[in-house]
Amino acid sequence: MNRRDFLHPRRLAQTASQAYQVLEEIQSPQPQGAGEAVPLLHVSRRAMATSFEIILPWGLPQAMEAATAGLDEIDRLEDQLTVYRDHSEVSRLNRQAAQQEVEVAANLFDLLELAERITRETEGAFDITAGPLIKAWGFFRR
Repeated sequence: MNRRDFLHPRRLAQTASQAYQVLEEIQSPQPQGAGEAVPLLHVSRRAMATSFEIILPWGLPQAMEAATAGLDEIDRLEDQLTVYRDHSEVSRLNRQAAQQEVEVAANLFDLLELAERITRETEGAFDITAGPLIKAWGFFRR
């Protein structure tokens, strides 16, 4: 798929339609016959400059623990991948990679390989190396 195809309105509409279908499929189950809504557990947290919310049917065993573990994973990934924290692995990589080899965690290496592949497949429509330009143009605000 090239950049033009990837960003074509028809392709975007198809992707949005697929996402909507997935959301419909994972909506909370309704009790059979009763028509009553299932009570839901909502667990949310702010991270990565947005809100994350996990919604599960109330009463599932370990639901709160599972939701909290999911949100903790988001926090862990933010701490590893953010460019807004000097101690993050990505910040360290950005500081050191021009001068020396930098060992990174396997999940970060896999992510960088995937990002490189997506950049090639979209002919540059999505390019994680655009950060310095975005910052130079004044769009890099926190």
